[in-house]
Amino acid sequence: MSFLFNTAWALRHCRKRLFESILIVFVIGLGVAVIVSILTVILLVQSQMQSVYNYEWIRTFRVYSAASFSRTTGQEPILSIVQERPQEPLQVSLSELKDLERSLPTGMYVFAEQTMSFPSRLLPKPAEEADETLGSYYETIGPASMSSQGTTRVITTRSMAVSEESIVIVEVQPDVDGTEPLDAEAEAVETEQQEADALVQLKSMTLDQYITMREQYEYINMVGTTISYFDFKQYRIAKGNLFVEADIANGSRVMVLSDQLANRIFPDQDPIGQHIPIEIFGMEQDVLYTVIGVLAPFEENESFSISMAFGEYPAFVPITAMPSSWTAGADQETLLDNFVIGVEDGIDLAEASEIIQAEIRQRYGDLGIVDNSYLVLTEQNNSSYSLYIIIAIFASLGLVIAAINILNLMLARVLRRTKSIGLAMALGSAKSTVFGQFLLEAVILGLTGAVVGIGLSFALVKGIISKLILTEISFGITSIAAGCGLGLLVSLLFGVYPAYQGAAIDPVDALRTE
Repeated sequence: MSFLFNTAWALRHCRKRLFESILIVFVIGLGVAVIVSILTVILLVQSQMQSVYNYEWIRTFRVYSAASFSRTTGQEPILSIVQERPQEPLQVSLSELKDLERSLPTGMYVFAEQTMSFPSRLLPKPAEEADETLGSYYETIGPASMSSQGTTRVITTRSMAVSEESIVIVEVQPDVDGTEPLDAEAEAVETEQQEADALVQLKSMTLDQYITMREQYEYINMVGTTISYFDFKQYRIAKGNLFVEADIANGSRVMVLSDQLANRIFPDQDPIGQHIPIEIFGMEQDVLYTVIGVLAPFEENESFSISMAFGEYPAFVPITAMPSSWTAGADQETLLDNFVIGVEDGIDLAEASEIIQAEIRQRYGDLGIVDNSYLVLTEQNNSSYSLYIIIAIFASLGLVIAAINILNLMLARVLRRTKSIGLAMALGSAKSTVFGQFLLEAVILGLTGAVVGIGLSFALVKGIISKLILTEISFGITSIAAGCGLGLLVSLLFGVYPAYQGAAIDPVDALRTE
C-alpha cells in the first residue's frame, strides 16, 4: 500500500473518532505550547547574555580598597562579613600598575580610570537655560587684562554668562580745570588697582555664588587615565596624538577631546593647540588644558556606552593631571586606591576572572577587592536557567503523563478495531502494514497537536510574556522546530505500543470476535 493510502486510512479513522482525536490534539498542544514558550524565553535570555558578554564594561575588572565601600556597587565588601575589614587602605603606584600588567597574560590591560565633571566657560548653556537672575555681577568679575587707547582704558574680562569675552569700557575724564589725563606712572598705578579690585571680587565669591555660576555652563567629563586605557578601548585618533608616558610622569595638563566635544567647542577651527578652561572650586582662576588630540567619532554602540558612562562631553587627560592628584607634592608619586583591569574580547571571562583574582590576592592580600559585573550576571543567569529548567521539567512531566493517558486511549481504539484488523490480515495485509497504519495515525495526531501547540505558544509569547517582561521576543525557526520535534516524540511515545499490539493480533482469533 502507498503512503497516501495509509494517510487516507489514518485520517478516516481519526474522523470516525473525532472527539477522541480532538482531545488528543488539544492535550498535546497544551504541553507543547508550555514547553516551547519556556524554550523561547530561555533562548532570549541566552542571546541577551551572549550579547552582553560582548560589551566592554562586562570585560572590565575593578580593583578597589577593601578598607572602603565598593566604588562601583556602593555595597559593603563581602570580605567584611566573614572577617574584620582591613583598616589599611589599598595604595598602588603607577609603576606597580605597569608591573602588574606585565605579569598578566597577553590581552589584559591594567590602567587607572578616574572621572570628574567640571564646568567650562566654553560650554555656555542656551540663554533660556541660564539663570537670568544673575544680572551683571558675573559680567564684571574674573581674570582681567587692561590696555590703554589714548584717553580710553579697555578692561577685558571673561564673561561668566556667555562664551565670548566681555569688553568693559572705562572712560578717563579730564580734570575739571582742563588738565591733561594721568601720566604713564599714575595710569599704571590706577590699572593695578583696578585689576586688584577685580581679583578681590573673584576671591570673595561665596559657595552659593560659585554653585550658581556653575549652573551657567555645561560640564566636561574629564577621564583621568593611563596609556593602557587606550590600548584596551581601541579608540581611534582623528587629529593630533594621544598623551604619552612623559605627560603622565610630568603631570602635563594636556587633553584629548572626544569628537562631539571638539565639534561643540571648535566647530570652525582646528582644536589642536587650543586651550580648554576648566573651572575648579577653590581656584582663583580657570585651569587651562592644552588640546593635543581629537578622537575619531565613536560607533553607535560605543557612543551610547560612552554617554552612559561619561556624559555627553568626555575628554581624556593623564591621571596625574586630574585635580585630585595635585595634593601630592612634586616629588611624591601618585598613589591610587582603585584601578581597572580590562580583558580583550575573545578571552574566556571565567578563566580571566580566576587569573585576576589570584594575582590580586597574591600581591595585595586582603587589601584589594575585585569587582566585576560578569560574576554577578553569571550568577543571575545560572539562577534564571535553573528556574526555567525546573518549570520545563514540570511541563515535560505533565506532557509525559498526558502521553500515558493518550496511550491508554489509543490502545482502546486499537482493541475496538480487532475484527477489522483480523479481516485485513486475512485478506493479505502484512503485520508491518498494520503497524505502519496505526503508527502513522499517532504521528498525524501528534504533529497536529504540535501545530496547535506552536500557535498557542506564539500567542502566549507575543501576547502575554513579552508584555510582562517589556521585551520583544523573537519567535523563530528554533521554536517551531522544537514544537514539531516534541509533537513527533510524543506521538511515538503513545503510538508505538498500540501499533505493535495491533500488528500482533491473530487474524483467526480476531475474526471470531464479536
